[in-house]
Amino acid sequence: MIHLEKLTSDERRSGRYTFDPAAGSYFLTNFRSYEQASQNCSGLADEPKIGFWRRRRIFVAMYVLDDQLRVFLNGHTYSWPGPFRATRTKPCSEARRFMISREGDILENILYRSKDHVGFPGVEAVDMFAQIEARVRTPASVARAIFWWRALAAGQQSITDEFMAEVEAHVAKITREPSKP
Repeated sequence: MIHLEKLTSDERRSGRYTFDPAAGSYFLTNFRSYEQASQNCSGLADEPKIGFWRRRRIFVAMYVLDDQLRVFLNGHTYSWPGPFRATRTKPCSEARRFMISREGDILENILYRSKDHVGFPGVEAVDMFAQIEARVRTPASVARAIFWWRALAAGQQSITDEFMAEVEAHVAKITREPSKP
């Protein structure tokens, strides 16, 4: 997990973001068009989006870097081990779609359902990440998906660093190799 800079509401309100592969981070830019903002994003999964949820602006993007699947959400990056591969697909009127694949499994971009808004409350985020893990189908991802869904059923409302650490501790415990005599 990588902690990136937290952006103020004023910074979110103006301009777009662009990705710097060397720094592994997003930065605010003055670009006003998709073509300008995406020129440094070649090979990544998708253009980052700014949307609204309950009158709050949020910034989300899903992409692949160093063979890892990463979801950037309001200053935090959550990552899944790879190898993953991102493939751009043809833009459509409602959303810019792409696919991410790992070992034959296809993960579709499910963040963007509208060209104007991103419905991304905490509960949907927990459920979305569980779906991603379930589709990967490795022992660790299955254990992780089950934990996400149990947490969701127990009322987990948000994704925090502490919650992510709890998830990974659970997965490490479940998938730990038996000790050799």
